[in-house]
Amino acid sequence: MKVVVLVIFRTKVLSIALGALCLLSACGGGPNPDLDALASVPLRQNVGGEKFEILSQKENLSFGSGTLSGSGSVRFAEDLGSAATNYNFELNFSLDDGGELSLVTHSNLALANGVVVNFKRTGAVLSAHVTTAGVTDDWSSFFSGLNASESLSIAIDIHNDEPLTHLVFWNKLTNTELLDSGEDVDGAAGKGFGQHWGLILTNASVSQSKKGPPRDAH
Repeated sequence: MKVVVLVIFRTKVLSIALGALCLLSACGGGPNPDLDALASVPLRQNVGGEKFEILSQKENLSFGSGTLSGSGSVRFAEDLGSAATNYNFELNFSLDDGGELSLVTHSNLALANGVVVNFKRTGAVLSAHVTTAGVTDDWSSFFSGLNASESLSIAIDIHNDEPLTHLVFWNKLTNTELLDSGEDVDGAAGKGFGQHWGLILTNASVSQSKKGPPRDAH
């Protein structure tokens, strides 16, 4: 009986040790790819502290000191965890005349099949479109009070755990709500199906692209 108890005790100790080793090695016999990807991104590749990987770029794409400018697309190294998540995204940006900025969330690695929030400048006019499930909604009228020739600061709640993605927009400079897709329009056409997020720039400059808990928790 003593021998059996000893064997059981040693087996439990071995199981605990193996479990701890599994956690330390990402339970796959090797390193954690998500942590490795984040660590491998150079420190200077960040927007407001959020590290990014470059997916595509034109000659004018530049970055440094927490600012990203020019034309190209980037995917942030720290993803959203899953498709069924809610976040608030804060954007500080400016657009050249004719320039565009798209925030893409809940997408795949290529920034496809997600929620796309696009801002475009034409003179002082800012247009805003949201694309989900291949359908684009024009919500520009809700942004008519913003001057697109100036620096813009917009916060966006994106609730992707609902049947159709729910979005809420605020002007951060005045702390006023611009649009609630669940109340002011018929809502988005679909939702995102991935856990990645990033930016697509065309002659734009971004000094902050930060994710955090949703402002409108529900």
